[in-house]
Amino acid sequence: MKTAVYFCSCGDNITERIEFERLKNDLSGHTEIAYIKPAGFLCAAEGKEFLKNDLLAERPDRVVIAACSPREYEKAFMQVLAEAGMNPYFLQMVNIREQVAWVTPDADEARQKAAALIRAAARRVALHQPLEKKQLEARTEVVIIGAGPAGLKSALTLAQAGRKVVLVEKTPVLGGLPVRYEELFPNMECGPCLLEPVMGEILHGEHAHNIEILTLAEVTDVAGYLGNFTVKIRQTARYVDTVRCIGCGECILVCPSGAIEVQWSKDADHFQKKMVEHAAGALKGKEERSVFLNFLMQISPACDCYPHNDAPLVRDIGILASLDPVALDSASVELVNEQESIPGCAIKESLKKGEDKFRAVYPNISWAIQLDHAERMGLGERAYTLVKV
Repeated sequence: MKTAVYFCSCGDNITERIEFERLKNDLSGHTEIAYIKPAGFLCAAEGKEFLKNDLLAERPDRVVIAACSPREYEKAFMQVLAEAGMNPYFLQMVNIREQVAWVTPDADEARQKAAALIRAAARRVALHQPLEKKQLEARTEVVIIGAGPAGLKSALTLAQAGRKVVLVEKTPVLGGLPVRYEELFPNMECGPCLLEPVMGEILHGEHAHNIEILTLAEVTDVAGYLGNFTVKIRQTARYVDTVRCIGCGECILVCPSGAIEVQWSKDADHFQKKMVEHAAGALKGKEERSVFLNFLMQISPACDCYPHNDAPLVRDIGILASLDPVALDSASVELVNEQESIPGCAIKESLKKGEDKFRAVYPNISWAIQLDHAERMGLGERAYTLVKV
């Protein structure tokens, strides 16, 4: 097998440390190397022309180029081999610039190191097989694992380019960690609010038809290769029609398995803040055209959404109205707490005026979280003036 070695001096970047003639002598006894020739700049047009013509004249079986990093010009040299009628994969590059000349101060050590690398490359290139390029059909669909901010933006960008995208998310919701926080560094902005534009585009935008969203899903297996992957996805049953779902939460009440039941011992604070944020979303654009009413009558211990009721905690107080929902709720809570509890209600011990009736029923849940969060979000103020009519 006839192996050619071409030594690129790269100006004086390499020859300043590695003397070509001495290197040539070091390699002269290597039986696998047929010849070694120098060149000034193989990467230049003149250098590539020299390489092409010399390959046509010498007709070697394999080629070793001792020069710079293969990341720089390997593809260019492979093209030269192809133009000279050789299989481009019969090439092996040796980086004697960055890995030898630039990092080895002693000239003798640099030359010996370069010679060892070239000998190794000659042995390796002798084992190269003639590879051929093939064209394969490739699918253009994309699977994105994770529907956090990066996954959402990637899905939207690909969908805008006309690609079909399958977005796989293991949790029930989109947005990743940011949607769980009301304040994000550095500007203390609302996490869900920051993602709202991207979420809107993905769910209801012009290119939403290109995006298939699979929540409560995990990738279990990936087989194949670039452009022809087969991806297996396991999706947990939810028994909720995602097409018809509008996020009203009514399914929480009727789910026979309690699969989406709120864990009040752990999620109460988060749940209350989300109620405020949903209210803010409903009010958006209607702030100047809304009035709020609270009927402080039949004040039961459970939410109105419960399918059952219990005896009132306090006697009826009346109807409150305001343009500020935060002030309205703040006044309502204080008016209730100013009453005495009714004997026989869910409050086991009789509470006097001023004692917290709500915490007596739900000691682990603080109603103040909703009001504080609403005030921080700018929905209103807790301070109020009560005017009786």
